[in-house]
Amino acid sequence: MSRCSTNGTDDPKNPTSITIRDWLMTQWDIYVQNELGDKSYAITLKDSKGYKKFTEIVQLIDASSLDIGYLKFRPRIITVCACYMIFI
Repeated sequence: MSRCSTNGTDDPKNPTSITIRDWLMTQWDIYVQNELGDKSYAITLKDSKGYKKFTEIVQLIDASSLDIGYLKFRPRIITVCACYMIFI
């Protein structure tokens, strides 16, 4: 269940920030649905609130990748930080 097609170019041993973001958002939606029961915190693309959260996360990851300092961190760290900034 992917939110963005990557045309099968991802290496499972070295995932990109896009792959990590998709997996993390899917896991978050499952957690929210099962544990909280409140869909207002979900990142589904079906409603405007969820789409807004999705675009904010994508924009943070894109903006951070423009800085050369981005290369010092693993994509997993950048993606988790972007998600954390949106949810807090």
